[in-house]
Amino acid sequence: MNETIRIGMIEDDNTCVEQMRVLLDRYGKEKNILIESDVFTYGEEFLELHRKDRYDLLLIDIDLPGINGLECAKRLREQDSVLPLMFVTSLAQFAVNGYEVSALDFLVKPVSYTNFRIKMNRALAAISNSQDHKVIVNTRTERICMGTRDILYVEVRGHWLTFHKTDGSSVDVSGSLNVISKELHDCGFALCNACYLVNMRYVSRMDALTVTLSGGIQLQISMRKRKNFADEFTAYVGKGDALCL
Repeated sequence: MNETIRIGMIEDDNTCVEQMRVLLDRYGKEKNILIESDVFTYGEEFLELHRKDRYDLLLIDIDLPGINGLECAKRLREQDSVLPLMFVTSLAQFAVNGYEVSALDFLVKPVSYTNFRIKMNRALAAISNSQDHKVIVNTRTERICMGTRDILYVEVRGHWLTFHKTDGSSVDVSGSLNVISKELHDCGFALCNACYLVNMRYVSRMDALTVTLSGGIQLQISMRKRKNFADEFTAYVGKGDALCL
């Protein structure tokens, strides 16, 4: 096996958890991939951990204790705009509202393996689009390797670039924003103005004047970059087969 997929599962029914693990194990063996899964009973529990740890796919029940699955997914999208997610639920009438959170699809309990395999094949394409990539930069004192998932946005000040990270820290290096924007374009980054290169994974909303990132960070969108940035974001999300309305 040369590929590992990390899945977060939010489910409070132990029987359903075991059934899903059997399906995941069978699918992993069929595709020759290693599937690791972590189970969360509460949506709040997952959201807290997701700030620090990253998954490739989220399987989420709708009928949960505490906040329900739809509300959990809405809060997730404030942190992460493109993490592939699927609802696994007996409440199919609510799962169809998944377009509100760009859900890939939904699985109705009890889940058959045939249906599961079809939906997981689609999920793998979305996972491929959201995989992490590495960026190596040289500061004044050291060489640092960062994952693109760890970068919220890059800011230019004169001849210096500041990589603002998801954990609140930052890294300063000498460089050109135009050069780094070309290097990171295929990793889902786009310029919203002449000063900021944004990781579109963390865009939670945008309007005519600003783009809002995880944590409520707002950056100005220039008139010159507005259309291109909007087009880039739509194309980026669309690569994961998300539904944009």
